[in-house]
Amino acid sequence: MNKAFEISEYVRPTTVDEALAALDRYGTSGVILAGGTNLFLEGAGGASVAIDVKDIALAGITAGDRIHIGALASVADIRQASALQNAYHILKEAADLHGHNLIMRLATIGGNVANGHPVLDFPPCLLALDAVAVLRSSQGERRVPLSEFFVGFKKTALRKNELITQFELGDFSRRSGGAFMKLAWSRVDMAVINLAAVVDLAADGTCQKVRIALGTAGPVPFRVEEAEQFLVGKKIDDALIDTAAEICKRMANPVDYFRGSIDYKRHIIGVYVQRGLRLALDRAVEEA
Repeated sequence: MNKAFEISEYVRPTTVDEALAALDRYGTSGVILAGGTNLFLEGAGGASVAIDVKDIALAGITAGDRIHIGALASVADIRQASALQNAYHILKEAADLHGHNLIMRLATIGGNVANGHPVLDFPPCLLALDAVAVLRSSQGERRVPLSEFFVGFKKTALRKNELITQFELGDFSRRSGGAFMKLAWSRVDMAVINLAAVVDLAADGTCQKVRIALGTAGPVPFRVEEAEQFLVGKKIDDALIDTAAEICKRMANPVDYFRGSIDYKRHIIGVYVQRGLRLALDRAVEEA
């Protein structure tokens, strides 16, 4: 076991209220344990009490007026979710590239987001789907758009006494399509570059909504709103896609480290934005 995660106490609540009471009781000594795939790898930051939330009923994926994904939905759950069609299919694409089967059964979407690392795969998808994180504490509930959730490198808006309970996805039409793109050294490795693109077409074929979210292009995952605004209201073609890709390259701020230089990553971002937008557009046209 990682020495940074040596626990002195283990609690296993079965309801959200019990989990929140444990967070209040243990304060900074407590840490949420869901799938554990990040926690056992990176350590618990000095916490000594594991609050295991796996028995709480927060794994559902439901479709009504909006799609809701429970924070404890595993990668495997997302891969199999029939509700994730059209633009929402990008979550299934990200899940397919998440690693081997054991990790897929353990890792949760809530843990992936709460970790806050920009190389992880679900945050760009949720950003591109206008997701809202629903957070609970013993003081009540608050809703934080994913665009406001990531506040710095591995820093999020999640407070120490809060639990992510679910994600509510934005509204996209049946004429929408999406694509998730990832460059990694291997299937089980973290991304060198990852991004998500969504295109939603009006009845006349013009772009009524577009989202481009980059994951490994800076200290936090983010949407490239300048490129999105450039495409909205137009019939997207290759020339427009090329310009949008150049905007994304300019807005990107990747770091230079062993997985790739800054120039290399900027180049790949441009290539993958082009590919992602073209694939998202093709899928939207198929649905139109």
